[in-house]
Amino acid sequence: MTLPLGVFYFKKEIKDRKILQMKELTRQFKEYILAASGLIKAGYSVENAFCGCKKDMIELFGNEGHICLEIEYIKRGLVINMTLQELLEDFALRSGIDEIGQFAGIFKIAGKSGGNMADIINDTANVISAGIDIMTEVDTVLSGRRLENKVMMFMPFFIIGYLDFSYRGYLSQLYGNLKGVGIMTICLIVYVAAYLATEKIFKAMES
Repeated sequence: MTLPLGVFYFKKEIKDRKILQMKELTRQFKEYILAASGLIKAGYSVENAFCGCKKDMIELFGNEGHICLEIEYIKRGLVINMTLQELLEDFALRSGIDEIGQFAGIFKIAGKSGGNMADIINDTANVISAGIDIMTEVDTVLSGRRLENKVMMFMPFFIIGYLDFSYRGYLSQLYGNLKGVGIMTICLIVYVAAYLATEKIFKAMES
């Protein structure tokens, strides 16, 4: 009876893990554009700035950090005469992250308008960084609540498993006849409804 619930939970865990990976890449991207902005202010060209901060990113996130792999991809793209604008747009498309898409869009507009790229990139990096910091603070607060929620949601299964293991036959009235199965099915439906309601609340708080 709980098999469909287990399948649903497994799929949700995969989805949640992907969301966590996207959030981590967003955090890494924030550090990346701030570092690139710093190099531009120091006199680097835009292209060299976006490639030259890889060492800093390796120190922060390791050689296999997602953003380090993306910087290497950008460097190789520039070698074969792709523009930084194209590479940033491709990065945004592949990642599916709004903040990267916003930065790529502003970068494209700045390139066409012929404005001061250094100032535009610096201002954009600061604005996007501030937004990401707020998102990170919200995630930090909600992560504790999510952990508490997971513990509470697993507790009924732990209690049932403990009773079944410690007192053989104690739950036979609930699973050994049609009436008991019906009651437990209703309880399971209520459990799933409560779980979905809490997830909806968390998503509303995150948005």
